[in-house]
Order: sequence, then structure tokens, then C-alpha cells
Amino acid sequence: MIEINKINKRYKGTYALQSISLKIELDGKIYGLVGPNGSGKTSLISILSGFINSDSGTISGVEKNSFGSFIGTESFLDHLTVYEWLYFIQQLKNKTIDDSEINELITLLNMGEESNKKIKSLSYGRKQRLGIISAIIGKPKLVIFDEPLNGLDPSGVFLFKKTISWLVDHKISVLYSSHRLDDLANYCNHLFLLNRGKLLFDGDFESFIQLGNGNIEESYNSLVV
Repeated sequence: MIEINKINKRYKGTYALQSISLKIELDGKIYGLVGPNGSGKTSLISILSGFINSDSGTISGVEKNSFGSFIGTESFLDHLTVYEWLYFIQQLKNKTIDDSEINELITLLNMGEESNKKIKSLSYGRKQRLGIISAIIGKPKLVIFDEPLNGLDPSGVFLFKKTISWLVDHKISVLYSSHRLDDLANYCNHLFLLNRGKLLFDGDFESFIQLGNGNIEESYNSLVV
């Protein structure tokens, strides 16, 4: 379990996160993260991913290379092929080169035809798929997705659903950040809602929907408007 206890983060004196405490079970549960622009979602993801430090508070249960992340703005070594890139990512995560795992994930995201192509030749949507594979390779305990459906066509969205099922089957938990309430409702068991740096909701999705008498938009607006 990952436990976040009273995390604070300020930029130029303004709180991006204020005394945030939450728990994430590492058992294949899908957690949604939602909130308006400027609510603190990116800061929370960045702290969890190790990109920035909090000003105060603690995070326990985090182990080296126990995270995978796809934040929608991936940078690739474009001169590498898809296979070469995934070999590189395995090594970066201190994992032994495993062709069977790479082939499984390439098949899962239907990128077999692109496996020997250079990344620079891929479309934006295919690079998004590659970013998803990069996040889940090595079977981390937690995968962080930030707007993972951006740039995906209907086939890509369908394959992402299969990927979520694959993660659940392998007991890999997900923190899924999005502005799309319907997407979160489709995938998530549990929801965190941030607004102005504060955690306003932490509970199961069904309880959240009932705040708006069954209307997800009403539930959201009851907390943030």
C-alpha cells in the first residue's frame, strides 16, 4: 500500500497541494483522479512519480522502479525502432531483457506491424500506444495514466480497455487522471477529487455518483462549483 500523509506543495507562496492524505492499494484497483485545471492533479502525479519533491509530508510504500507512468507527453529516442526502445526501457527499469514480455505487450496494443519501424515514422496515436506499453512493461505495482486516451482512435480506445483488464488481471493498480468523467466512470473503482489543492472526495465511485442523485456531472459540480 502507498500512503500519502499530509503532503504540501507551494509555488511562489500559493498552495498547489494542501495537506493531502490518501491511500492506494497495490492489488489491481483502478483509482480515478479528477479536478478542474489548477486543482493540483499534475503536482500530485509529479510528486508520486518522483519528478518533483513535496515541501512537507510523507509518502510510504514507494519502492524503486515500482511505478510506471504515461503522462501523455512522452519523449522517445526517435532514431530507435519500437523493439529497441522497449529493450531500452526494460534496462532502464533494471529488468532483464525479456522478449516474451515485449511481444505480449506489442500484441496487446496491436503494434506488431510497427515493431521494427523507427519511432520517428509512427503517427501520434501509435506513439501514444507505445507510451502505454512503456509504462506497463516490467509489471510495476502502480501505473499512472494522465489523459491516456488523447490521440487514440476508436481501435486504440478499445485496446486501452483491454490493457486495463490486463493490468487488473496482473494485480497492477492504476491511478488514472482525466477530465473526462464518463471515462473515469467506465474504468475506476475509486475516485479522488481535488480542487484548489485540497482533497474534496475520497471514496468509491458509486458513492460519488450518488452525490448528484445518479448524475455524474451533478456530483462533480456539487463539489467544485
